[in-house]
Formats: sequence, C-alpha cells, structure tokens
Amino acid sequence: LDGYELVPRYDSDIEIVEGAFPRKAILGIDAHVFCPSCGEDGFRIRFGAPSLSEVTLRIFDVAGRLVSTLYSGASVGDREIIWTGRDDEGKVLPAGLYICHMKAVESVSGATSTESAPIVIGTQLK
Repeated sequence: LDGYELVPRYDSDIEIVEGAFPRKAILGIDAHVFCPSCGEDGFRIRFGAPSLSEVTLRIFDVAGRLVSTLYSGASVGDREIIWTGRDDEGKVLPAGLYICHMKAVESVSGATSTESAPIVIGTQLK
C-alpha cells in the first residue's frame, strides 16, 4: 500500500470484507536471534488488528525506554514490517533483549488490546 491512497466519497463506498481483518490484535515474531553483524538485513514482524483500529507498533529496550516506532496508523488488516535493528535516529542498536509491543485501539468501541513479544539482537562471536 505504500505510495497509494484511496479516498472514498461516501461511507457507503467502503465495504468491509469479513475475514480481511483479525478479530483481535495479532503479533507474530520469528523465534530466532536476529544478528545484523552476521549479515542479516532485517527481522520480520507480522501484525494485525480489527478494522477501524488505530495501531501502534514499537520497540522498547529492557529498561522500558522507547527505541523505535515501527508503525503508527490505521489498521490495514494483516501486515508485515522488516525491522533493521536500528533506533528512530538510524543508529544500530547493541546486542541485547528488546520488546516488540503492539497496541490497537478500536475507534468505535474504544476497546484496547495489546500484544508483546521479545526480540534478541545477537552479535557475531570472534
């Protein structure tokens, strides 16, 4: 969807396809050590939220400090983002444990759902 935008004229122009959006927040992380210094280009993160939800996907360090905001916007169904192991300023993060946190707030009901998963950044041993 990058670079494209559809703007409907009326609410009746929008049709929600059942099954296109998950019923609750979903966060999928591959269970392996991410090692940018070993030549890995990125770490795959899959997420989704109910339709008409505002979604925020962030990375925190173990001290609870925000490291990177990967996505902030409307739910577009299931989506995948590749994280490069860098912070919001583009700096490469040191090896360690990080937490991927997703928050989805449904616009109509205000219901909030969250999911979290650990990500380990490793380094090449010499």
